[in-house]
Amino acid sequence: DYKDHICTHPLIADPYESNLVEVRYVDPIKGEGLFSKIDIESGFVVAFYFGVTISEDEKDEGETWEEAAYLIFLDAEESDLRFDIPHDAIPLYSYSASLGHKVNHSFKSNCDFSTFLHPRFG
Repeated sequence: DYKDHICTHPLIADPYESNLVEVRYVDPIKGEGLFSKIDIESGFVVAFYFGVTISEDEKDEGETWEEAAYLIFLDAEESDLRFDIPHDAIPLYSYSASLGHKVNHSFKSNCDFSTFLHPRFG
């Protein structure tokens, strides 16, 4: 099933991200989080969120909040398409080709999501 396979070479890190960010353990509730290695100016691209693309028809109605924690909408106003990280790709030791899924939620956010044409993932 394509939803279980995120990409070829899932452990080859993105060289751009590798210069800017790193994953660290935060706590038992948040798990791993994404942290900058250097001072980063506002508006600068720092990480990429790549996952499997699923449509409204393919979503799992029985999925719990925890199971859907990595699900993001590509453009909720324009499309029902979304990205998700397969459950076996959540740990860093299973998937580190992109690190955007390690950004933790905050009500005082310091980053934004936007679309980006990536040389490896499109």
